Amino acid sequence: MSDANADIGKVRKILSDLAKNHPKVPELAGAPVTKLSAQGMILHVSGWCGDSEDAQQVEFDLYEEARKRFDQEKIGAH
Repeated sequence: MSDANADIGKVRKILSDLAKNHPKVPELAGAPVTKLSAQGMILHVSGWCGDSEDAQQVEFDLYEEARKRFDQEKIGAH
């Protein structure tokens, strides 16, 4: 999720790049906006992983890396 003032293209690029660069994500399926509100937006990043254990680890890794990148880019996230 990001704040309502964030550039949606910038947020999508950050999240997509993080997923594409993760060694356990051989293919990114997409990063559509799934919800909009006055407080912000939610993007759902999806990709293919080898198995469910990899998928769970990727999810945790991407949350952490996204938080770091959003902080660097001064993009709010909840």
